[in-house]
Amino acid sequence: DAVPRPKLISCPKLEYTDDVFVFSPWGIISGLFWVPGGTCTIFAVRNAGIAISIGIYSALAVLVSYCWGAFIFHESMKDEWVSSSSIFIMLIGLCGMAYSSSQYLSSKNMEDCSHDDNISSRDKHVFEVNRIDDDISSLGEKLLPPESVLELQGESAHHSEISPPDLRLKKKSTSILIFGRKFNRRSVGIVCAVYAGVSSGSVLVPMHYSGDKANGLIYVISFAIGALIVLTFGWFLMLLFFVSRARSFSRGIAKLPSLHFQTLWFPGGLAGLLVSFYLLYVSKYGFLA
Repeated sequence: DAVPRPKLISCPKLEYTDDVFVFSPWGIISGLFWVPGGTCTIFAVRNAGIAISIGIYSALAVLVSYCWGAFIFHESMKDEWVSSSSIFIMLIGLCGMAYSSSQYLSSKNMEDCSHDDNISSRDKHVFEVNRIDDDISSLGEKLLPPESVLELQGESAHHSEISPPDLRLKKKSTSILIFGRKFNRRSVGIVCAVYAGVSSGSVLVPMHYSGDKANGLIYVISFAIGALIVLTFGWFLMLLFFVSRARSFSRGIAKLPSLHFQTLWFPGGLAGLLVSFYLLYVSKYGFLA
């Protein structure tokens, strides 16, 4: 009798058509979801906090992915009641987290207001100028007209020479300037987290329209190329914006954000690796996975 051959466990392979990679233009649409969504995620964490931002982002990403898979593409699931109950419990947890976060910030703001009553009117004026100056530097001076930026910076420098602000005044502002209008920093962060969650849950929707030749795991390569195209185009638009504001090509390049490669190469590479595993898994097993 012939000795039976042992069974080999193989990993899923990328499928090619005639050994030639097929790029899908739908990958650019996925990049349009991914790049702005990632930018809004970072902005949300910096302004609303990592707990509430990532909580909203993750819950909405799961909810939107579930809706796409269950109601739009009609993907199969083992138990509809169990999956629906899981989504409902997740939403309850999200609401509880948001409520707890709002109560904590409300009590913290009351403490700040009582502390501010002990500050002189002159120091309050200096603090307001410094808050506006911090908002300008954090958002980038692109959000205000040039004359407003120069006026505010000049006023801040003038008060710094007269009376150096007290160290207790250098706390983070609760408001942020966007195109000359003041918004609550936490509210803007939450809005960005909502957008990031919806875009993340929809990032692989274009894959369903890419056709059989560029579907499945192979679509991840099209998506990566599309994200790189969108990111490069975004940097080009930013460069044109700074050049038009500064009216100088060299000054416009100098105003571009630094890449901080020596600091961010490891955490950025690790984040990209984890996201790649997530995209490979979803593209292989569908939204409901």
